[in-house]
Amino acid sequence: MKSANPSFRRGVEGGKRVVEIMDRYWERCQMHGHLENIITKQQRITTLAQRSPEFGFFSLAHHIDLQWLESAYHRTRKDGAAGVDDVTGKEYAENLHDNLQTLLDRLKSGTYEAPPVKRKHIPKGTSGETRPIGIPTFEDKIVQRAVVMLLDPIYEHDFYNSSYGFRPDMLMML
Repeated sequence: MKSANPSFRRGVEGGKRVVEIMDRYWERCQMHGHLENIITKQQRITTLAQRSPEFGFFSLAHHIDLQWLESAYHRTRKDGAAGVDDVTGKEYAENLHDNLQTLLDRLKSGTYEAPPVKRKHIPKGTSGETRPIGIPTFEDKIVQRAVVMLLDPIYEHDFYNSSYGFRPDMLMML
């Protein structure tokens, strides 16, 4: 059971896990040729979050640049279903640089709006029942991945090593 005291949760155990994950993440990024700039920014965010648990992050949007979005693109699954705009990952990649630049411009100007999520009903089992799922557009998946890349370094060290529910290993995001 976790303590209600946030400084206790951010103690040695959580700090060690983040350092281990970031070290493995750094190695994988170097192997895959990812940009060191992004890892450096994430390490700075991690260090600040660990050293100053009382610090409130008011804006992290300045970290998102073209390189950040490109890295988010590479970490986004390309074979998923298309959203309401019917643009697949393959189609988005055909004009990748221009698409990412336009996306960045909209993010920085505050004009980006997440498009509606496509609703599909998939079979639930053999009974003929269905369950709804939501499918965001590919571009929105990139934005979501970019935000995850900003927030993971802040919150990862708050979790225990044994806590895995709804929490992917940072290494799996490559």
